[in-house]
Amino acid sequence: MVLPEELLEPVKKRLQMYVLRSDVTITDSSGNLCLIGLCHPATQAAPLFATTQQEVITVNLSATQSRCLVIAETDIAMPVV
Repeated sequence: MVLPEELLEPVKKRLQMYVLRSDVTITDSSGNLCLIGLCHPATQAAPLFATTQQEVITVNLSATQSRCLVIAETDIAMPVV
């Protein structure tokens, strides 16, 4: 889940109420992951879906423009920048 930092604790606390006896752990990965917004105006837009490739998640944000959000661990994301 991607959300503003000020909402992290309230949302985490609220979601924890619904875990009950499930084997689910809600953690903050903001220190381990890097979010990069990319725009490639010269290329054609891809369909709206998320793809995973070599520990990098790419979420296409628009069906008409080539805008995407890249989610990766910081050491893997550094070459993308």
